[in-house]
Amino acid sequence: MTALHKSANLAEVVSPDRTVVLRLERPADPPVILAGAAHAVWNLVDGAVTLRELEEGFAEVASPEEVRAVADELVAAGLLVETDAAPA
Repeated sequence: MTALHKSANLAEVVSPDRTVVLRLERPADPPVILAGAAHAVWNLVDGAVTLRELEEGFAEVASPEEVRAVADELVAAGLLVETDAAPA
């Protein structure tokens, strides 16, 4: 299983409907604004949550493919990191 955690060297400001993330090692880059599904996924990532748990948590509002796509985008942007998780 794959667990997700937030990358190091990030600063975040969370509001009820969005999260703004700054990459501290790249201060010239514009902030990343996460809204909608990206905001929801971001707020559930705690370093122990697995991709499967995220997919199950959003089952009523999004397909597993949609959740996976959001997580993949956050990983590709360098905001989330995937690690191996011990099976529960």
